[in-house]
Amino acid sequence: MPYQIKVADTDLPVDVERNDDGTFTFTIEDRTYHVDAFRMSSNHLTASINGSRHHFHTHSSAGDAQIIHKGTSYQAEDAGKNKRKRSSSGPEAGDITPPMPGSIIRVLVAAGDEVSKGQELIVMSAMKMETTLYAPADGTIKAVLIEEGEQVAAGQQLVEFEATPQEAS
Repeated sequence: MPYQIKVADTDLPVDVERNDDGTFTFTIEDRTYHVDAFRMSSNHLTASINGSRHHFHTHSSAGDAQIIHKGTSYQAEDAGKNKRKRSSSGPEAGDITPPMPGSIIRVLVAAGDEVSKGQELIVMSAMKMETTLYAPADGTIKAVLIEEGEQVAAGQQLVEFEATPQEAS
């Protein structure tokens, strides 16, 4: 299944295949990775990647995922999703929420700010790792509902976000 993963400001195509033995093969550009993954909890994943064990924190919704590994946050989305029309209740329509509980380190936006897809909005600390939350689309920050230093819960609304309407093609 094709996905796009955002690394820094670069979108990379990722092909994911489920193997007969339950493992996965990921192809990113010209590299192939053999992955045996074990979900430890709803937001924690341990995986053997080409024989090396790694731990990840994840948050997913509607085919998109935020993956945190060694303090770096990656955004992954179903590449076919962009071809389907999003409903107004999709992730572009509303709220910015954290994938896990933590503490707000930096708020990088204010109410009324115009933001671009992928722009950093909030930096938080969760499980001794920094996690950055990004704008899901071009749009406007309607309200910032938290302050630096505040403790937040997983799924708590941090920012009200309104996506810029896209013209139909």
